[in-house]
Amino acid sequence: MTVPELGSPSGRCDEAILSARLCWPPPSAFGACWLPPSASGAGLAGIGARGILPFDRDDRAPPPPSAPSNGRDGAFSVADRILPAASASAMPTRGKRKRSSCSKGATQPRCLPLQPSTSRGEPSLSVVSPDVSRVPLALAAASRARSELRISRPSKAGFATVKERETVFAAQAAEFLCPLLSACVRRGLLGNLENFDFIGEPEQRCMLKDAVLVKSGACGDQLIKVARVITFINAFAAAVDRRPDDMWPMPRAVAALLISGEHRRATSAGRGSRGGATVGDDFCKVLIFMCDNLGFPVDLDGAVVAGAAPKAKEGGGRRSVAAMCSPRAYFLLEHLAATAGMLIVLCFYARSLLLAALNGIRLQDAERISFFADELDPSGIIRGRAPISKDGEPLNVYAPAQGPSGPILWLEEHLAAIRGLNNISFPCREGKRGSKSDISMTHKLLPQVASKDEIRAALHSIVSALPLGWSPAVRKSRF
Repeated sequence: MTVPELGSPSGRCDEAILSARLCWPPPSAFGACWLPPSASGAGLAGIGARGILPFDRDDRAPPPPSAPSNGRDGAFSVADRILPAASASAMPTRGKRKRSSCSKGATQPRCLPLQPSTSRGEPSLSVVSPDVSRVPLALAAASRARSELRISRPSKAGFATVKERETVFAAQAAEFLCPLLSACVRRGLLGNLENFDFIGEPEQRCMLKDAVLVKSGACGDQLIKVARVITFINAFAAAVDRRPDDMWPMPRAVAALLISGEHRRATSAGRGSRGGATVGDDFCKVLIFMCDNLGFPVDLDGAVVAGAAPKAKEGGGRRSVAAMCSPRAYFLLEHLAATAGMLIVLCFYARSLLLAALNGIRLQDAERISFFADELDPSGIIRGRAPISKDGEPLNVYAPAQGPSGPILWLEEHLAAIRGLNNISFPCREGKRGSKSDISMTHKLLPQVASKDEIRAALHSIVSALPLGWSPAVRKSRF
């Protein structure tokens, strides 16, 4: 039996065939119609100005679409409802259906699911929205735009104090973020300035920068994350033919789509110690920060957002934990700190690292910590203070001057050396080529604060040398 093409002047399909080929399951069960596996072939020749999809040319019946499996007992995620199949080979397949009673000896022609007719006329066909098919490509383009974003940051060297370095970094991050803010966010931060035209653009930029700096965090790192997420959203909007301001206010379904898209991309790449399982949750946390602190109108309530990506604690891979010095590293640092005739720089860093380890200080706080003498017991108590810690509050540390093998006899001598370096416990090092990775080649300490990476390099250099001789794999497992 030859079935004429829909909309062709040669004739119409038999009414009985059309009635028998109504959509199964109903389109409302999936939110959008499914394309047949051969939708990219010659069967789509008639999808022109008529706006309809014709029957395929072969004489096989289409397999009914099965519920997509996403690892949650058949439950649909947001991406399952919105993202189409990646290719024709990904469509569900089943065995051949029974032949229709309307045409013995021939199977029914393959066609798209049809919407139930609202009148006695010809049933209406489901038309795929062009925006749906562009979502995967838009997510890929947005991810590339965010990864290609380059933000020039000043060098961490050359600052006398950590506070000075963090102030410069935060100001530079705020300067970069302000032009990316949408119009609705600017109105939320500045208020309605319709009748106050005497406030010019320079004054508005200055006030926006001051408002953003209040929420910058240490070194402006949080603002840099916001800038990357805004770049992602703007690139996604451009890929689906929308303006950046059209994304705001952002409904919860769109937020969940972006979060789940980033989660799927990261987990498919499988990079990092946890295989990208925490990327989606980090993306969601940045959106929450943008909503709570900067006033971005985004709806993040409801189960649709909560189920877009697993929480960081639920992700796979090896969870990162706070590094602790092993007993062998403690004894090595104590031996280097107390040995007479050692290199000045090596001895200084071994002593500062031991004091930090005895107080349980992270490397992130070690670059801000400043040790000083206790007023009551300068030789028996280790005291230190960091202007800001992980929770944004100052950090004060107290510990007895007691190492693994006994009392610390050089404490007062080391505190005097710290005072001579502008109260910097971990100063920058200067030496010949290769001294950054080998502390034994350093011959001078500078009155400038070292970065976390420089402190870590010094620690790795100490434990990599004899007698420990830890390899990079061992260091990675212990620090």
